[in-house]
Amino acid sequence: MKELSPDKFHLQAKMQEWLEANQEIYTNFKSKIQSILKNLLCDNHSKQIDDEAITLQNIILEVMTTEEGVATMR
Repeated sequence: MKELSPDKFHLQAKMQEWLEANQEIYTNFKSKIQSILKNLLCDNHSKQIDDEAITLQNIILEVMTTEEGVATMR
């Protein structure tokens, strides 16, 4: 296996640190994304697809807002 450069190793360590501190947020986000993607692939109703896309957008905005709040707290 190829060794990571110091910069990439630092980023990977930061990502691991964030994941350990925010496991619940990550698990909820991942679950919601998987659910939406599953529904999009299985459902051909355009109204539901539009609703799912809006839900996905809201989830992403929620995570971004949470991230911004966490960043300002540090």
